[in-house]
Formats: sequence, C-alpha cells, structure tokens
Amino acid sequence: MVSALFIASRLAQGKSSNRTDKLLWLSISGIVISTLVILISLSVILGFKRQVSSIAYSQTGHISLYPYGENWLSTQQYIDAPPKLIDYLERQPEIKSVSPLLQDIALLKTKDDFKTILLYGIEGNRYNPFFSQQLFLGRLPNFSQYDTSSVPLVLPSAVANRLDYKVGDKVRLYFLTNRIKIRAFTLVRIYQSAGLSEMPALCPHDVLQKIKGINAGQYNRIALTAAGGLNSTELSSITISKLSQQQVAPIQNYGLSTAEELMPDIFSWLSMLDSNVIFLIVVMLIIGAFTMISGVIIIILDKTAQIGILKALGASNRLIRQLFTWIALRFIVLGIILGNILALLLIGLQYQFKLIPLNPEDYYMDSVPVVFDAWVWFAVNLGVVGTLLIVVLLTTRIIASIKPSSTMKFE
Repeated sequence: MVSALFIASRLAQGKSSNRTDKLLWLSISGIVISTLVILISLSVILGFKRQVSSIAYSQTGHISLYPYGENWLSTQQYIDAPPKLIDYLERQPEIKSVSPLLQDIALLKTKDDFKTILLYGIEGNRYNPFFSQQLFLGRLPNFSQYDTSSVPLVLPSAVANRLDYKVGDKVRLYFLTNRIKIRAFTLVRIYQSAGLSEMPALCPHDVLQKIKGINAGQYNRIALTAAGGLNSTELSSITISKLSQQQVAPIQNYGLSTAEELMPDIFSWLSMLDSNVIFLIVVMLIIGAFTMISGVIIIILDKTAQIGILKALGASNRLIRQLFTWIALRFIVLGIILGNILALLLIGLQYQFKLIPLNPEDYYMDSVPVVFDAWVWFAVNLGVVGTLLIVVLLTTRIIASIKPSSTMKFE
C-alpha cells in the first residue's frame, strides 16, 4: 500500500496540460456542488421538521389526554386529574413534561383593533418546553406564585406586535360566558411565534378556573411531552400500559391521541418533505457520479503513457487501478471538503442573519430554518465518498484495455 500511495502521489504531481487541469477542476466542482446541495437540503429539511414539530407539540404535546369523544382544541368538557395522577405522570422517565391545561377563548381589545386568542391556563411551571426555548422578551413566570394585583400574561409575538403591546403593559381580556367578564393582566413575556397569529396565550390556571366556575383538579386537556428520543406512538403505548396497571386515575373515559393524529395536515406535509429530499439526494449523487466518471477518464487519458510504462515494467492491472483510485480519492476528498466549507458558511449566514424569509402563514415560520447535525453530516460525507469510490472502481476497469505497445507507439 505504501508503494502504491507513493507512485500515485508522483503520478498526481506530474505535469498536465491546461485543458486537462480545467476539466479536472470542472469535475471537482461537480463534487463540490453535489455535496453542498445535499448538506444544505438536509439541514433545511431537518430545520423545517424540528421547527414545525416543536410548534405542533407546543399545542398537543406528543400525546394529549382529553374528554373522550370531544374535539381536543375546542372542548368545554373536563377530565378529572387528581394530584396523584399528575405526580405519577411526572415521575415517569419516558415523560419530559406534563402540562395540565384549561382552555378558553378571550377577546383582546385596544382603541384601534381587536383580536380573539386561545388561552391556556397553566399550573405553576407545568408548561410545554417550547415556550421557554423560544426567543423572548420578558420573563416566563411561575403561574402559581404571583401578586394577585398583577396577574401574569404571556402573549405570542404576532398578537403583541399587531396590538402594539409591550412587556409591562396592562392588558384587559374579555371572556364571553353567560355574561361578559373582564379580567386585567400584566404582560410579563412575549414569545416568538414566527408570525403565527393562532398561537396561544398563557395565564394562571386558577384565573380560568374561577371564570369557568369549575372544581380543582378539572382540566380540558393534559399534554405529555416525550423524553429520551421517544416518538409519539411509543409514548402513547407506554402511557396506556402504565395507566391501565395503576390505580391513579379516576374511572372515566379518556381520549388519548398522538400529535400526528390530532394535527394530521402538518405531519403529512412533513412526510412529503422526506420524499422530496430523497429524490434530491439521488439526483445530486448521480450528478456527482457522472462528474467523477468524467474526471477519472480524463486522468486515465492524461496518464496513458505512464500506464503503458508501468505495464511494460510488470505492473498488474489491479495495481494500476489502485494507483488511479488513490488519485481519484484525492480529488473526491478535496471536493467534499470544499463542499462542506461552503455549506457551513451558507448555513451559518442563514442561521445568524435569516437571509431567506418565508411567509409564516404558509410555512409556520418567518425564515428558512437550518440545523447542523454532526451525525447527519458525517453520514452524508461517508455516503458521498462511498458512492463515488464505487464509481471510480468501475470506471478504472478500462485500464485493462490499455496495451503497452499502443502507448509506446503513440509516444
């Protein structure tokens, strides 16, 4: 192997015509473009999936418990969830967060505009992690410990911007029950909702409890978020199994659905993205393969005389193919490195400056999201190298047809 590497390096350093060098750089450019497009495509798709999934899970959790036969989002019925049930769920290692929710619709009104908004009544710090992870202004309160003269309210940025609310403002909410009820809140946090106007506001659970006139331990819904990389289906199966074996829940009919069942349109759209990116990866690999075939043929044609000399000196076809495989590998690695550098640069610019905007009404976010996943990038680079090496090994088979007598006669 050492001798093969030495000879390959000497062959690669040999002089070539300007035309050959330009053609080789064209082949390297094909590898760069293929690698670049694949990496950026996967980073964008992963970004879309994570961002859209996190928005969906902020509404439903990975699974939701709610009154059987009711609509999870608009139900006005209640499930009984005593403290021992909530505590039991919070102790399970498969569950990252438990969010018992009261839900209601309220009207926000200013002098110039008004907006209806969905309210989630939160107990303590039992809110979905999404609301603490988003960019924000202000603080996220403990909804059980507050001054009754300053009831905290959290608004999505789309609503706050539309009605020109700032952190610290007094906000009046109008509740349309049997008679109109008005409650005053203090805006303590604005979270980034990427322009989506239908994201919920958060307020203390006991405020909605009094407005609705219900008992403690009654909720419209309990949202559970999975831990440890579990998906919704796995968490659903585990939760059903454990609840059926424990006497922690009251005897009543619960509806239990995954986020994919509650929001099928969003997750179907995400599944379509997977098929599109697979098609794109295949196309890019084909382009990279053809440019590599061209590059190998160019190298072989440029080194035809040297091939003849090596054969005349007794080198086998296998050895010569190894030499040209090592030469081609150098070009492959160079192309992949350049592709990775450009991809990192473009992804970093998009992440930092959001250069490509989106319409949040269509895409659930205000700019193209990007994610850097080291394992995905490693797999892509390994896959590109493996695919192009197979192409090189197949292409170098033409070396067997080169005869020393013909090359020497040519010289």
